[in-house]
Amino acid sequence: MVEHKFKLKKAALAALFMFGFIPFVFTSCEIFNKKVLLKFQIPYAVNSSTFKRVSTVIDKFNRENKKTKIELIPAQSRRELYNHITLGIEAKNKDLPNLVIHYPSLAYYAASQNKALDFSSALTLSSLSSDFLKQYNRFNSDKITNLPLAISSEALVINKPLLGYFLLELEKYATKNGISLNLERVPIFKLAKDYFTNLKTLTKVEDLELWKLKFNFNKTLILDNKNLFEDLDLNSYENLFRFTSVIHASTEKGNVDYLYSQSVVNTTYSIMFNDANQDYNHYF
Repeated sequence: MVEHKFKLKKAALAALFMFGFIPFVFTSCEIFNKKVLLKFQIPYAVNSSTFKRVSTVIDKFNRENKKTKIELIPAQSRRELYNHITLGIEAKNKDLPNLVIHYPSLAYYAASQNKALDFSSALTLSSLSSDFLKQYNRFNSDKITNLPLAISSEALVINKPLLGYFLLELEKYATKNGISLNLERVPIFKLAKDYFTNLKTLTKVEDLELWKLKFNFNKTLILDNKNLFEDLDLNSYENLFRFTSVIHASTEKGNVDYLYSQSVVNTTYSIMFNDANQDYNHYF
């Protein structure tokens, strides 16, 4: 098999349990007119609108790429594709596709049979968060055997009094420990601080009693992330991951958990899927 590095275009992260790209290790890569031929199977019939849309993308890729040719292979359903791959692996069929679109369950099976390629090295060429993908890893290794395909919109939900309280306590700690920290530069920080400051005293007391929060700030951690706090870019999910990680590391366990989620709906379904041990027999 000839190995190539492909630059992965940035994709919005969605529920990884919905669909995914799954790469396989087979000897079915062929040389076709001096090009590497990759076989890509998707769970859609030839006459379906989805197959036609994917085919348009593949045709464009084949026209523009000089080293690799992709052959698009249809399947009538996800079940048909799953059976084709699993039975082919058991039969040691060397003519199976190199890449498929399916649920992660197929990737887990392929990985258990040592047939799944590792996407980790390719992620260095993309903006996908490897930490996000690794949380769906069922084999406790650093390998990433599937990538998200679905695209979703993003939403940022912030508990203003809770964030404001954290930031005010952070400012107190910074002043006490000689750290120059200007949180006024981030508008949403100023909004959250002002909101908590202007709450009625009784409301503050009730909230603090409910939250039962204790902060354990670390000077080195704050200094290392000083630029993050002073110039937080809300359009960067990498920075938001870092931001919530700092908050989590600075907070002792109380009645509140911090979570950055780009899709509340997808996160909810993802939690349900993980609680079902990533087994669709227990999911529905």
